[in-house]
Amino acid sequence: MKKITLIALVICTSISATYAQDKAFHKGSITIDPSIGIVVYKTKSHFEQDSIYNNVTVRSTKDDEDGAAATIYSLTAEYGVADWLGLGFRFGYSNYFEETKKDSAFNFNTFKYDYYSYKPEARSIDFGLNVNFHLVRGKRFDMPICLTIGYSNFKYSENNPDDDLSSNDNGNAVAKDNGMNYGILLMPKIYFGEAQHVGLAFHIGYLGSNYPSITTSNNSDSNLNDNSKALFKLKGNGFNMGIGLSIKF
Repeated sequence: MKKITLIALVICTSISATYAQDKAFHKGSITIDPSIGIVVYKTKSHFEQDSIYNNVTVRSTKDDEDGAAATIYSLTAEYGVADWLGLGFRFGYSNYFEETKKDSAFNFNTFKYDYYSYKPEARSIDFGLNVNFHLVRGKRFDMPICLTIGYSNFKYSENNPDDDLSSNDNGNAVAKDNGMNYGILLMPKIYFGEAQHVGLAFHIGYLGSNYPSITTSNNSDSNLNDNSKALFKLKGNGFNMGIGLSIKF
């Protein structure tokens, strides 16, 4: 009787293992997903600054809401710690859409203003940890729910070529900060071929970022925040979607 029970347990275990291996994702799976996407943010900014009027220091504040959009290039990797659970990391590079601006500089040779165009640049670099819940799995289909959180570095460059220190154009104006990124994404994948090593990967969901103390500089000062005890905060929350490949080992 004991031998029969032992044989039955071995058979059941083998069937379960075979069934799990037949799924697109299972314990021990390793996947790498390069992708490209777009994110549209609703942004909230908070600004504080000291100003002096008649030798009296006044603290002024300003809150504003705006929008932003960026192209995101991502690379994620995941390891299956259980048939339904995966852990991994996420790298993301965001290139924000910026409008071309116009300015002028006085030409002392011609005694006229020269007009020109320039384009600011804004980007962020993200490193995050992913927790993926694989609640829907098939032989060639996998749809995890991904929770991600991590570090984010943001930088804005004015890129105005006017480097005249007497002007207010701030040709070398820069704003930057280290903050955090977070989000929740639905990431369906479809694999092809008998080996199921390569497939299409999609992602759609919510991404957010938070920069609590952005520092600014211009042509003549490496940290304008110190001059007026300025505080600049920026948050972005938005919709993200993209497409890429899923490579499974």
